[in-house]
Formats: sequence, structure tokens, C-alpha cells
Amino acid sequence: MKNLNEFSSELKKDAQGMHDDCKLQDDAFSVLVRADRHRWIHQTNFAGIPALQLPQDLFAIQEIVF
Repeated sequence: MKNLNEFSSELKKDAQGMHDDCKLQDDAFSVLVRADRHRWIHQTNFAGIPALQLPQDLFAIQEIVF
């Protein structure tokens, strides 16, 4: 089993790889644009209330609040 430092190093390496992958960035943007046509952002609820933010934003808010 990996220790926390090894895992953290791998995450940083993976994040850099995603940053450097232009095709991944283009594909991700395309997904967001296409999903927006179906009002994807409105499909998320937070505490039973429609949330007008991306789920990642909600995770950050949850970390702060709870």
C-alpha cells in the first residue's frame, strides 16, 4: 500500500499530465458545451435545492460549511 506522500506525488504528476494534454482539454470543453444544451448544470441538487453551480464547486462549499 502506498503512503500518503507517494499518493500525493502521483496526483501531482497526473494533474500535470492532464494540464499538458490539449486533446483532453478540448474534449472536456466539448462535453461541457454539449451538456449545457441539455441544461446539465440544472440537474444537480444540494440539500434538496437546485444548485446552479458545477458539482466540484458544491464539493468545495461543502468542505467549508461542514
